[in-house]
Amino acid sequence: HVARHYAEEAGRAVRFTPAAVALLAAQEWPGNVRELENTVERTVVLSNRGVIDAADLKLLTLGLPVIATAAAEGLPGTVHDIELRMLREALEATTWRQAAAARKLGITPRQIGYRMRKYGLTPPGSGA
Repeated sequence: HVARHYAEEAGRAVRFTPAAVALLAAQEWPGNVRELENTVERTVVLSNRGVIDAADLKLLTLGLPVIATAAAEGLPGTVHDIELRMLREALEATTWRQAAAARKLGITPRQIGYRMRKYGLTPPGSGA
């Protein structure tokens, strides 16, 4: 319903794949249903395709706790693993410049700092 609403607002037809729906269902959405609605809206607005899959949602759901459900079992890896891999790749691609890595991932520098602490990521040679 929410996806349909925002797709109509954006003037395009959009549908979510089963893997995308499974990824959304695997999240706890600690903020409430508004957080889910905001994620769906951003995905619809930012997507340049008519089909939204799990890859389109990965950046938008970074940091949300995952519920271990049967719906998420078909996803390639866990959201935790995906988030960690994407963070590492972005940080390595930007020689560990947090602001640049945050821009690359479409998140704020504060969010990337939080995620680095969450995963214990430190720049090589920092001794931390």
